[in-house]
Amino acid sequence: MSVERIWNNEYFRKRLAVEKPGWVHVGGEVTSNRSRVKVKCPEGHVIETRARNVFCYECKECVAEQRRAEMEAEFFAALRTERYTPLERYKNAYTPIRVLCPNGSEWRVSKHSFMHKNQPHRCPCAKCKPKVKQSRKYRTPEEAAREALVKCKFRFDPKDYVNTRTPVPGEWVECGHKDVVLAYNLFRGTARCRTCAGRKKKMTAEYQAEVDKIRPGTLVLEEYKGAKVKILHRCPCGCEWRVTPNHFRRGYGCPECARRKLSEMRRGENCNFYNPDLTDEEREAERNMPEDREWKRRVKARDNFTCQYCGKRGGKLNSHHLFAYNQYEPLRHELLNGITLCARCHYEKGHPRGLVGDETIYEFIDTIRKDFETADGAQKERLANLLAEMKRRVPILEALLNENNTKEEVKELVAV
Repeated sequence: MSVERIWNNEYFRKRLAVEKPGWVHVGGEVTSNRSRVKVKCPEGHVIETRARNVFCYECKECVAEQRRAEMEAEFFAALRTERYTPLERYKNAYTPIRVLCPNGSEWRVSKHSFMHKNQPHRCPCAKCKPKVKQSRKYRTPEEAAREALVKCKFRFDPKDYVNTRTPVPGEWVECGHKDVVLAYNLFRGTARCRTCAGRKKKMTAEYQAEVDKIRPGTLVLEEYKGAKVKILHRCPCGCEWRVTPNHFRRGYGCPECARRKLSEMRRGENCNFYNPDLTDEEREAERNMPEDREWKRRVKARDNFTCQYCGKRGGKLNSHHLFAYNQYEPLRHELLNGITLCARCHYEKGHPRGLVGDETIYEFIDTIRKDFETADGAQKERLANLLAEMKRRVPILEALLNENNTKEEVKELVAV
């Protein structure tokens, strides 16, 4: 039978009658082979799919019912083999159904659990699986001592024995080490000498000797309780701190000594502010200049002791030079050249390149603009005000750096 390959309702129904007898087109307009249609199989199942797929696949509902019937037959056959009686229809492999065991007890089990390869489930009733009550073994102190000596070669005084869950003091016959061992492990035969195995808990004196080798002069002020329990230590410098023995062995020493060492590493030529052109007298005088301290105090007081970048109030605050202290000497103590920043903003925003000594207000303005694009809410409003303030200060600071400006012109700019 020749059929024109023009996909429409007529062509689809003619082909359906030839290739799928008993199937009926019940919905959907056919305009191409990819059109969505509804068809009914001979068993009455209505499925929705593409027009071309109707001729490629069988009814998925019929296939599922057939597979379900096969699994039900397999499951019920396995139940009846062991004299179990199913009381419900099979649903799927993981849904439990009611089953009657050979001894008349009713319970629920799924095909997956009943036919599991490694741990198949069976009826847990008392008739199918009776519980055997194990009689508890009672030992007299003398019997306990003899059994421990035979199984583990551990000798203890019968008077010290209480029960299997109470440790008893004694000594190991082979090595002569004294120890305290759980009686339960002695009777199982699993107890071993901890000293010989290197697992014996250290005493405070032993840990102190270990500390003396690592950091001579350090004292342990509390009793040793374990490698992961913090105890008090005292450094020769007088500092007391708590640290676990494990961390102490890894190098977690006195925090005061660590801070002092770090401070010494950043002094002198290692400091970012070090100026090799100054003499020792000039350098010492510059460190303690009262003008610097007064300038820092005035900047923080003007900004109400609040970070102008993030809005944090109080805490560790820094007076940041918009034009660097080392490179722009005329602006060192100019109030408009300073801004209050918290420690974090001073490091990340005041010195974005990680360098100290050559920054300018122009770099600070670029940093504000970058953060302004991604900020929102109160932070965006704060950055907008800060950006306007920085733009106001730029011509004033440039005029102060320009030596050609008269004093009257500079005073007028600063007063604006």
